[in-house]
Formats: sequence, structure tokens, C-alpha cells
Amino acid sequence: MLRIIAGSLRGRRLHTPGGLDTRPTADSMKETLYNVLGNAVRGASVAALYAGSGNLGLEALSRGAAHAVFVEKSPAALAVLRQNIAALGVGSQVQVVPGDALRYLETTLAHRFDIVIADPPYALGVEDQLLESAAAKTSGQGWFVLQHGKQWAAPDSAPGWSRLRPRRFGVTVIDFFLREERGDGGSYGAVPGDI
Repeated sequence: MLRIIAGSLRGRRLHTPGGLDTRPTADSMKETLYNVLGNAVRGASVAALYAGSGNLGLEALSRGAAHAVFVEKSPAALAVLRQNIAALGVGSQVQVVPGDALRYLETTLAHRFDIVIADPPYALGVEDQLLESAAAKTSGQGWFVLQHGKQWAAPDSAPGWSRLRPRRFGVTVIDFFLREERGDGGSYGAVPGDI
């Protein structure tokens, strides 16, 4: 079983769907992901795409995110996700969207997020589309975090994004993109402390 590793829900256990349809993010990867995001999580509106058990989005809520939208199409994963939300008592802070995550990102008009986290099945090959669509759904200083297989090479320069140094875990890579655009039309430039 997975667990929440930090914040107000630290140590609480999470159920995971059986079978091979989901690929839970290990604690070491999750810790690295949230170390990079740092204080950006506090008060944030988060989208967890390909949410699975809710592991990454529930960790964000534990660390102080204000609201999370979970998008998942697998009925088995949705059942476990809802079980975890109920067990943690965070139902008032979440919205569960059954359906395709990329379609949701491309078509929803209702929300802009501070942080979008996507962990698609590696075989889908949707990384480029997710990167493009996330640019329109993140706030001015928003983040897009993409977990993917090492076979996909993230572009060093993507319109609207500054790319941070990726973190590699065997066959898995986590890429971090920070929105460049500001309200005055300028850019944020380099991210302090990142190499």
C-alpha cells in the first residue's frame, strides 16, 4: 500500500487498484516531485491527470493545496480513488472527473490550475499534446509536472514554458515546466536554485 509522506495527512495509507493498469508513483519519486515544487503547493489549485489511486493529488492536499481535480477513466481506479478520498476526509476539497485526461485538459473551460500533474501510461504517447494543452490551463506562475518513460525526449524549449532539470528514476523521468508568461508580457527566466 502507498502512504502520504508529508503534511497534515502524513502516514495515512492509500489503497491502490489491482492489476497492471495503473503504475503507482514510489515514495522516493513523490518526495522528489514535491521537493521541487516546494511552497508552490500551499494554497494551490491542482489537476491530477491519469490520477489512478489519487496518490499524487492527495499528497498535494496533505501539503496544503486548496483544491484538487482528479481525472481518471478506469472504473477500477475511480472506485479506489473515491475510497481513498472518503477515507482521508477530503471530499470537500476535490472534484473527481471520470473520463479521458487529455480530452479534459483540451476541452474544459471552467478552470485554470496552479499545478497540473500528469502520469499517463507510457504507451499512450500523449506527452507532446499534454505539454501543449497544459500551457492554456495553468495560471501565470503555474507548473506542469509530467511523469513519463525515458523513451520520450522532452523539448529543451517549449512555447510558454521554462524547463527545469529532469529527475530520472530508472526507466521513469519526471519533467518540470514552469510558465514563462507574466501578466506584463515578460518572462520569469531561470528558476533559482535549479541546474
